[in-house]
Amino acid sequence: MTGLLRFVTADVFTSRAFAGNPLAVVLDGRGLTPAQMQTIAREFNFSETTFVLPADNPVHTFRVRIFTPGTELPFAGHPTIGTAWVLSHLGRLPTDGVVFEEGVGPVPINVTTKDGKPSYVSFTTAIMPQVGPMPPGATDLAAMLQLAHADVLGEARPMTLSCGTPYTCVPLRSVAAVDRARLDLEKWRSGVGSTNAHKVFVFTRTGPTTLHARMFAPAEGVVEDPATGSAACAMAGWLVRDENLTQGTGRWTIHQGVAMGRPSLISIEADVSGGKITAVRCGGTAVIISEGELRRPD
Repeated sequence: MTGLLRFVTADVFTSRAFAGNPLAVVLDGRGLTPAQMQTIAREFNFSETTFVLPADNPVHTFRVRIFTPGTELPFAGHPTIGTAWVLSHLGRLPTDGVVFEEGVGPVPINVTTKDGKPSYVSFTTAIMPQVGPMPPGATDLAAMLQLAHADVLGEARPMTLSCGTPYTCVPLRSVAAVDRARLDLEKWRSGVGSTNAHKVFVFTRTGPTTLHARMFAPAEGVVEDPATGSAACAMAGWLVRDENLTQGTGRWTIHQGVAMGRPSLISIEADVSGGKITAVRCGGTAVIISEGELRRPD
């Protein structure tokens, strides 16, 4: 197949340009091999690049493949929201019943519009938060993050959590501790780096429903991510447990990317019944930044 590929970039989880998490959306990925998609993702060098394809199941809206500079992901939050935002902006989404096919399965999308353009996008996870193997102890985690032992809230229980993409989630004592965190790559490699939860999400509570966070994913070519919706979804499992929420809906806001100069705002909700999470939603806004064409890789 010859010709150029049309793309749109957007900043996601922000309401102003040049903040949030950048995303490139290739609007028609037909004819591209996975290797070519990976090459394009490396060229953009954003945390993620998405490729829009026809859905395998005709009742769904699109199939979306998600690539970091280093690998393909089965699910990610800011690419899901950003891709829906871009397609809605271009008038390519129906008014309701939007479902993306991703590696984790069907992901329902809700788009709120104003004057025909998107004003808020949210999705419901295909998988509820799952608890994985226990991460290393607080002492090892502190050393990996180049922090003092007292900076890690061991009593708040670091956890391995996933809604399709696993994270080692580490609660820290303060905003200052979150901002000081730096991965010691050798300790990371010998610790969580060799596990499927090699992405590290550090956070602290700043209020009853607000958190301040950062995320590191060196294995995927992402030194630090400005906004990580899949981690926010997984964190619903930690938050429901921490608050002993057994019934109702929990709502939280996560501030991320601040230390990078890319402030981001992620909203999450978790429905809980009988002590079990029955639904997790993640939402936010985005800003269109650029549009263009690129060559097909050989």
